[in-house]
Amino acid sequence: MSAAALSAAVRRELAGFQALSAILAEEFTALGRGDVATLETLTARKNTVLDELQQAAQQRSQSLQMLNIDGGRQVVEAWLKAQSDTSQLRDWQQLMALAAQVKQSFEVNKVLLDGLSRHNQQTIDLLSRLLNPDLTYGADGRTSGQFGARDRGAV
Repeated sequence: MSAAALSAAVRRELAGFQALSAILAEEFTALGRGDVATLETLTARKNTVLDELQQAAQQRSQSLQMLNIDGGRQVVEAWLKAQSDTSQLRDWQQLMALAAQVKQSFEVNKVLLDGLSRHNQQTIDLLSRLLNPDLTYGADGRTSGQFGARDRGAV
């Protein structure tokens, strides 16, 4: 493998992160609307892109190993700066910036999804209480109350 293989892997990852960024933006909008059908479609698309990203990351890692580049982001960036091709460095820097942006978008969507989940659970709890007004919870968390004319222990 060569520097060209590394460059191809980085460009592949960059394209994957661009696609993922677009999906996360759509996901944010769908979460805001509560559009479950769109969220299901986006999840499938997101999983496909994540699989592609994983393959590209493995290709990049193999390329770095073959070039005897061992280290993190700064080591790779220093090696790329020493090369004469500035497009590789630019692609790498774009990849790192986009990866950080995608991570932030993911976290925002996660917070929004968690909030919607809590809201939905509260709604379900409220509806359950409205459907079963005699149903109460004791200090131990167990339900008590009457469930119709029969004793709860009777079959």
